[in-house]
Amino acid sequence: AQFYRAENAEVSDGKLKIIAKKEQYNNFAYTSARIRSLGLADFDLTLPHLLLEARIKVPSGGNGLWPAFWMLPSAPQLWPQGGE
Repeated sequence: AQFYRAENAEVSDGKLKIIAKKEQYNNFAYTSARIRSLGLADFDLTLPHLLLEARIKVPSGGNGLWPAFWMLPSAPQLWPQGGE
């Protein structure tokens, strides 16, 4: 399990970097970051020309890491009823 910390996310060279660390914090052995846009940004995924793209890079030797890019629905149907 991991604990999400704002300090583990940074923007440099036009790229968002989310950094996973092996460190003890709040009784967790690992820390990482997450970006939550709920209430800040919303996308109409029914539009025919909408494209959202992510590149996820894992360093070599990153055994046990699970990079993920999740888009969750907003109102009126929240997760899990609204899908992923």
